[in-house]
Amino acid sequence: MNRKITALGILLLAGVVIAGASGALASISKTHTTDKAINALSSVKDNKDVKVTVEDAKKIALLAVPGTVIKEELKTEKGNVVYNIEISNGKSNTAVKIDAVTGKVLEKEIED
Repeated sequence: MNRKITALGILLLAGVVIAGASGALASISKTHTTDKAINALSSVKDNKDVKVTVEDAKKIALLAVPGTVIKEELKTEKGNVVYNIEISNGKSNTAVKIDAVTGKVLEKEIED
């Protein structure tokens, strides 16, 4: 895990250097933000913070939006680990965002 975090840190730093010297200086002053992003990514990969299983997330999403689950994804958004569940009712698709720690429905969005 430390190697993954180190590798991610190196990739992030390389991107900052490529972006230019002014971007690099600004990013160095934002070390806390970079550390938070690395921690969030590693928590998704390790699933340490996840209390809700993907099966439970799908059940919760289907209670919010009836239909058939066509896609599920676990990811980090704004420092929170969430499931993005896509549901089809035959006429339209709806994306349902579920908090992977609490199981709370965070958002429902009908997609075209």
